[in-house]
Amino acid sequence: MRHRGWALLVKLVIVVATLVLAWRLLQEIGWSELQQRVASAELPLLLAASLLLVSRGVLLSLRWAQCLALLGQVFSGSYVLVTHLAAILVNHLTPTARLLGGVMRARYFSRRYPVPFTDAYGTVLLDQTSHQIVQGLLTWLALAGLAWVANAKLIAIALLTGLPTLLFALLFWRRSHRSLIDSLPAQWVRLAIARKTRGLGAVVTRTRRIADLFRRGFTDLRLQVRLAGLGVAILAVSAGAQWLVFRSLGYPVGFVPVIVGVTVGVAAGVVTGTPGGIATTEAAMIASFVALGVTEVEAAAATLLFRGLHYLVVLVLGLPALLYCESWRARPPRSGGQPVATDDPDGGMPVFESRADSIE
Repeated sequence: MRHRGWALLVKLVIVVATLVLAWRLLQEIGWSELQQRVASAELPLLLAASLLLVSRGVLLSLRWAQCLALLGQVFSGSYVLVTHLAAILVNHLTPTARLLGGVMRARYFSRRYPVPFTDAYGTVLLDQTSHQIVQGLLTWLALAGLAWVANAKLIAIALLTGLPTLLFALLFWRRSHRSLIDSLPAQWVRLAIARKTRGLGAVVTRTRRIADLFRRGFTDLRLQVRLAGLGVAILAVSAGAQWLVFRSLGYPVGFVPVIVGVTVGVAAGVVTGTPGGIATTEAAMIASFVALGVTEVEAAAATLLFRGLHYLVVLVLGLPALLYCESWRARPPRSGGQPVATDDPDGGMPVFESRADSIE
């Protein structure tokens, strides 16, 4: 309980400090000047940026689909996409830091397919954990770039050399303890999952099956390479949309500074846990762009336009997806029977499955 209190206090301090920094920057800019810059953006380039943000949703669902394949089920890719879009909207509307959205993803999937809720939620956690690992590594590199530009070169060098050193140490430890890792019981994994599912109550009552799925997922090197590649592609698409927004304002900026700014902004949103990263993501992006040499007006205008498009795409795609998922019911089988509710053998939510083939 004390640990959670300290974590909440640290998040609050980060949020306040970030918002104060953003407010000072915006005060120096002036709202009228900012409004003029936003209004001068070229519409075709903004539309192109919006299309990239739409494609980001497709990549996100494709990454989750890689994890779902571990269940050995045949499923509809379009339904995975719709489910993921609905969950993204939920995460932007609730202060649960991606907790409720993940639960809804598993709920929607297990309601349509004969998969226990616990298994479906395990794929969600695997997807989220892989994303956090990739995001953490990219954020480390982005912070090193910021430190270098800010003339804190010793810190930059320490970060750049510390990352491969840490990775090498982990690989060496893994090779020297291979037998230990291969025979490692699922207890440690269950403890890690228990921390992730804290606050869900009876939604996830057992973690053995999730732990087994985690072990299968993280020992599959090809799967991890695909997940990492998709994670990098998702960031690249987001950075591409932000770069197009800069171009729409007529401001030439390199792609690398854009990647650094977007990466730091996303990390700030995750760390602070605000719904969809609102406020803290924008503040961190503006501050990063300014540190990288972008003028205050251009940094604020481009960031606010980009985040505005982000929220618009999330709402336009997520709202109908959420309505569809909430209104969907298991269809009766062709033989005329009714779907029956079967208890999740691992203690999760009830799963509706038909006595006939329920997988399309």
